[in-house]
Amino acid sequence: MFSYGTTPFSMVFIVLRSRFGGWHAPYAWLCQVISVGLVLFTTIFVGPAALELPHALLWVADVFLLILVFFQKPVYQEQVHFDVKIQIANNKKKNMLLFAIFFLQIIVSRFFYSFFVYSMLAVLADLISVYIEIFHQAITAEG
Repeated sequence: MFSYGTTPFSMVFIVLRSRFGGWHAPYAWLCQVISVGLVLFTTIFVGPAALELPHALLWVADVFLLILVFFQKPVYQEQVHFDVKIQIANNKKKNMLLFAIFFLQIIVSRFFYSFFVYSMLAVLADLISVYIEIFHQAITAEG
C-alpha cells in the first residue's frame, strides 16, 4: 500500500503547496525530516486507515475540505513580499488547481480509489500547514 499512496500524496501536496503557501521549517534539514516523516506517516498509517472508511463519508469530507481550501487565501511567510497582484494571481491558480484535483479525483478514483484518498490527505496536509503558518504569524505578531 505504501507505494500506491506515496506518488499521489506527494504530487498533490507539492503542486498545491506551491500556490497555497503554508508553514516552512526554519532549517533545510528540518524541512527534509518533516517532509519525509509526513509522507511516511501518511502512507503507512493514515492512508490505509482512511481506505477502510466508508466511501461516501470520504467524498463528503473531501468536498468539505476542498470548499475550505477554496475560500482560504494563500498564506506566505513574512519574508516573502508578494504584492496584491501576485497574491490574487496565486489565489486564482490555487483555485484552478483545486478544480483540477477534484476532476482527477472523480476520474481516477473509478480505477484507483487510493488516488482519491491520498490526494485528499495531501489537500488536508496543505490546509493544516496553512493554518499552522497563520497561527505562527499571530504568535509572532503578539510577541
